[in-house]
Amino acid sequence: MKILKIILILNLIFTFAACTGDGKYAERKDAFITEQVKDVFYHDPILRYRQIYIETQNKEVTLTGLVNSDSESTLARKEALAVKDVEVVHNKLKVKLPSVKKQAKESLKEIAEDAEITSRVKLALIDCPELSDYKINVSTHKGIVHLSGVVSSPTEALQAESIVLRIKGVQSVKNKLKIQQ
Repeated sequence: MKILKIILILNLIFTFAACTGDGKYAERKDAFITEQVKDVFYHDPILRYRQIYIETQNKEVTLTGLVNSDSESTLARKEALAVKDVEVVHNKLKVKLPSVKKQAKESLKEIAEDAEITSRVKLALIDCPELSDYKINVSTHKGIVHLSGVVSSPTEALQAESIVLRIKGVQSVKNKLKIQQ
């Protein structure tokens, strides 16, 4: 029993000496925490591919770099905070915005797709003998086709909507066709 007490006392002395020494223990502990956070981020399917830099000092983790959204920034903070011995996370991650060029390119693509859908709808309505005599206005925004104008019966209004729904790229139809009195 005396030997066990002596071993425990020596263990406590060495542990205390290591902790209060020249700070090497704290530096090693911080380096270990940094590696643990890196490992957690590496195994996350989203954070793995982000530019996140991790620095740890006195069990406080600082995250810097770029992510794609606020939710990714929050996820990184939560995952870092969940690592053992992390006491505080300073989240200095920046959300990168999509480039103006990319946004413009996507807008032009969307406009072109809507124009193509509008052309297909107009051709399909002209090809329908029951509807070709009516002036049906067609516009498209984000794949949603808007029909307006006047037809002679509810059946023709439904027929126009049915024709439009069969056209490639149409997401839905806003049928504002009026029935002629």
